[in-house]
Amino acid sequence: MSGRSGEADQAAEEELLRVLRQLAGGRTVRELAIELRDLVAAVHQTARQGHLTLRLYVRPAAKHQVPSQGGGVLVTDEITVSAPRPDRPQTLFYRTPDNGLSTHNPARHNPTGDPQLW
Repeated sequence: MSGRSGEADQAAEEELLRVLRQLAGGRTVRELAIELRDLVAAVHQTARQGHLTLRLYVRPAAKHQVPSQGGGVLVTDEITVSAPRPDRPQTLFYRTPDNGLSTHNPARHNPTGDPQLW
């Protein structure tokens, strides 16, 4: 922490939450809530880790703004999600004599006893 008092830390937390609720007219918080629920579901389904990232970009509202005169800042958000994906199904294939692929085992014999691809 920054060495602030507990009251100052609490005020900073409350300010951050207020800014997040107001950012993009509330869209950011709504989107974060939805993305978090989806991420939790994907983690539960796959038993793998994922992550949700919120980046806030802050820049002066005016290009030639004088810092000592105050002025506004523009805040833009970026939300990224890396959700785990379920394993894709695998299919066992066998190489054919002409280097193709077949799901039938060429080592198996047909009813007449001759090896072939089914």
